[in-house]
Amino acid sequence: MPFSDYVQSIRARIGHDLLLLPGVTAVIREGDRFLLARTAGSDEWGLLGGRCRARRGSG
Repeated sequence: MPFSDYVQSIRARIGHDLLLLPGVTAVIREGDRFLLARTAGSDEWGLLGGRCRARRGSG
């Protein structure tokens, strides 16, 4: 997965130091069935998830 412009700008400033990127993954099931999401443009399936994005101008 390519890095966002936001992450690239932080990396440019801190180099290879530890960078914490909050995120979440959900396992949604009903009995023995699981909800999966297919990655756009491929045949890969996986759990639902995402990461937090920085908001500009938040106060």
